Formats: sequence, structure tokens, C-alpha cells
Amino acid sequence: MGRNKHSRKATHVTILFAAQEGRCASCGACMDRRSRNQIKKGDRNDARTVDHVVPLSRGGENRLRNKVLMHLRCNMAKGNRMPTGCELVMREMVWARLAWMVA
Repeated sequence: MGRNKHSRKATHVTILFAAQEGRCASCGACMDRRSRNQIKKGDRNDARTVDHVVPLSRGGENRLRNKVLMHLRCNMAKGNRMPTGCELVMREMVWARLAWMVA
């Protein structure tokens, strides 16, 4: 029997948080480990969210290789736009670190 959706997402978040060393993929500042649902409503801008580098609405996959962690405010600012050069570089840096962690 496969793992459920919630546990897979939690695993992805744990892996990405370690690979990104707790930093936002957009602005590079430290992120709160808690999700936006675990933080009081007025303090949610620094909460971490999962961002799809290539948005699902633009054909991106809901897979680990297409995900990074961002602050809620950074993720909202990006919206469903396609990644820019900086965002692609960040994704490659995350994947290089993931490969190093696994090796």
C-alpha cells in the first residue's frame, strides 16, 4: 500500500528544508519551520510554503524535483509565473545539495 498524500508532502518538506538549509528559495532569508496553518494569522508572511517552480497551472509536475520552499509572501508575489533565471539557479542549487546529501 502506498504512502498517503499528507505523509509524502511532509517528507518533501523535510527534505527541502534540509537541502535549502532553512532558507527561502526566493529571497534567501531564514524561514519558519512551521507551515502557515501552524502560525497565528497576523504572522504568516514568514511561514514556509511549498512552491512549484513550474506552476501546476502551466504544466509543472507535483513532484519533489519541481518543488522548493518559500516564504508565504514570496510565494504569493511569484504567483503562477514561470521561473526566472534566479529561480532556476536556486532549484539547481537545491538539487545539487540533495544529491550531495544522498551520496
